[in-house]
Amino acid sequence: MGVRIKRLLTAMFAVTFILVPALGATATASPAIIEYTPSGSDTPVTGITSGPDGAVWFTEQNENDILRVSTSGSFTRYHNIGNNLGLNAFPTSITSGPDGALWFTGPNSPNLIGRITTSGSVTEYSLPTSGSQPYGITSGSDGNLWFTENNANQIGSITTSGDITEYSLPTSGSLPWYITSGPDGALWFSEPGINKIGRITTDGTITQYSTSLPPYAITSGPDGALWFTETNSTPTAKIGRITTSGSLTEYSLPTGSYPIAGITSGPDSALWFTTGSHNKIDRITTSGVLTEYSPLSSSSTPSYLTTGSDGNVWFAESGPKIGKLIPESALAVPTNLTAPTPTNQSPALSWTAASGATSYKVYRNGTNIDNASTTSYTDDSAPQGTNTYYVTAAYSGGGESSPSNTVSVAFDSTLPAINYFSVNDGSSFSRKTTPPTSGVSTQTINSDGSVTVAVNSAPGYADSGFTLYSGTLGDLPNFTVSGTGSYGLNLWFDSNNDNSIFQWDSNGVLTSLNGDTYGLGPSSSSGTLAISGSSQFYMMSNGQTYSLSDLKNGSVSGISSSTKVTIWIGVNVGSGSTSATISSISGL
Repeated sequence: MGVRIKRLLTAMFAVTFILVPALGATATASPAIIEYTPSGSDTPVTGITSGPDGAVWFTEQNENDILRVSTSGSFTRYHNIGNNLGLNAFPTSITSGPDGALWFTGPNSPNLIGRITTSGSVTEYSLPTSGSQPYGITSGSDGNLWFTENNANQIGSITTSGDITEYSLPTSGSLPWYITSGPDGALWFSEPGINKIGRITTDGTITQYSTSLPPYAITSGPDGALWFTETNSTPTAKIGRITTSGSLTEYSLPTGSYPIAGITSGPDSALWFTTGSHNKIDRITTSGVLTEYSPLSSSSTPSYLTTGSDGNVWFAESGPKIGKLIPESALAVPTNLTAPTPTNQSPALSWTAASGATSYKVYRNGTNIDNASTTSYTDDSAPQGTNTYYVTAAYSGGGESSPSNTVSVAFDSTLPAINYFSVNDGSSFSRKTTPPTSGVSTQTINSDGSVTVAVNSAPGYADSGFTLYSGTLGDLPNFTVSGTGSYGLNLWFDSNNDNSIFQWDSNGVLTSLNGDTYGLGPSSSSGTLAISGSSQFYMMSNGQTYSLSDLKNGSVSGISSSTKVTIWIGVNVGSGSTSATISSISGL
């Protein structure tokens, strides 16, 4: 093992600060968070990284342990033997090396850099500077490992075979903390002791850039810049961004955020960071849009974090616990939300399932009104008028997907509620579940929910209409039909009490009255038809006219208040054409 100590030329640059408030983002979606607790642990995690084996590796400094957790949450603990990893090295930061192993810092005496294979074999390298307290560590573009020496005011480099080189920083008291490999092939590190971000090339040339607050955690961003956390004891907090040419932008965070330990480039092209004092993990885009998510438990105190091989953000909590955050961008979204509109019934929503969802949240006009366990929902509390809906998928761990497509539903309880459409072209009378749009007898459902019934160039008698209301005669209330044109209303009675009115074949063609009967009612006047107890009906069963009240009171044989009845509304002609539009029915 070779040792070299160098003092090289350095450059110090003044930078122009751009300070902007982080823009807040209000979003329905939220990530899912799943927590795992390793057995035999009672000390905080001090470093975390994604390993070359696809697992997440982390350190427990006070236990002198290094642990591995699979992306499914299975733990393996290494070197929990007499609390003795090295000579009480207190493993702190950890990173994946270029050699397929993990490398870590040991800031306790004797100060060392350690290497652990994915099978748990450990090699230790003592540092030449006594008491240097190595802290941050990362892989460099030159195939070496680079680390900070917090107490020695130095940056160190170690080859995978153990050759160490140390570089002195130009300003005393800089307290180099975290370090990361930059997109320019250099190493970038934080200097909270002097409010600077440092840059060191692989040949040892150092440049320093001033910040407004002490910087701590640092990482390479998805935009080719470096991103870092800043805070002081006030605490005032910022997220900083510095380009490889030294242009600095700082984004102010809410008071008391106190981000120090962790920031990482996420799988969604944004930056994720911890705010331990707020017990949150938050997100900032490369354009400075901040999203604050609901706090974790009050005692979680999230700290270090990394992006795992599974595309999730892994983080350390006190306890200790390891958390897995699944970004909302990775949560499946419900699709194909549909609902009939216009409608006089409670809006009925349906959608295509989102894979892995445990339930769904239904939103009306931007407000969560209910949850659904299936892929359909009827909004029985919908107000009259047009309402806009979307749904989100809910996941284990509190995750909520982005919204589905939206649908607007025009809900008007006075719109006609049609059971069947009826067609009588003079040769046959039939019922249909969908409106016929061509022929002698047609019906059209208009965009506002009204229904136009028409007879078109009939050579002889024909009629066109629809049926609604299936209930008992005694329950039939007073009601009013409104529209345009002249139309009539009839009542069909299940007078043989077989729970079916008239007899129809498999094609819906009327074959007989089957012992039932019907009454011809009044016609509209100026587009309006009001039905009450005094309304008159000509009964086909005996050729007599009765009021609706008389019919309810049993004045006609076979008909009483308990007789089932259906209402028919429509138009008829002896020949030729006619039409009417039914726009609303109130009272039913």
